[in-house]
Amino acid sequence: MLADDDEDDRELFAQAVEASLPEAQLAIAENGNVLLQKLKNSPEGAIPDVLFLDMNMPIKNGKECLSEIRSSQQLSAIPVIIYSTSGNQEQVDEMYAHGADYYIRKPSSFSLLKEMLQVIGSMDWASHCTPERQNFVLLQGPKSIGQ
Repeated sequence: MLADDDEDDRELFAQAVEASLPEAQLAIAENGNVLLQKLKNSPEGAIPDVLFLDMNMPIKNGKECLSEIRSSQQLSAIPVIIYSTSGNQEQVDEMYAHGADYYIRKPSSFSLLKEMLQVIGSMDWASHCTPERQNFVLLQGPKSIGQ
């Protein structure tokens, strides 16, 4: 699932999912309120395998959504990947402290986005635990994946 208020970013992400993970089903929320409604109203067992959460959304931002997800018994186990244009170290540290699973700075190219999705898609989310702080950021710039 992707929560992002930018229509172009949502479309690009959907195209990258289709190209790199054709078996995946992508659900999209245009803002934090829509995201939380969709999550809370999903049938039991139908929560997303992974949630990509944009930080800067109107109505309810990524930090507020993450806090609600982590405080909900129904939703707290969802792996949350912060997906943001910002690489601000203070924000990264704050998201780690609030329980995000990973932080990804939005890739600068379609090929990097596809590569990032393939890395995420190959992870064993069933046995996932939050990484050490030094492994929390998966993509900071063009060469972070696979280093």
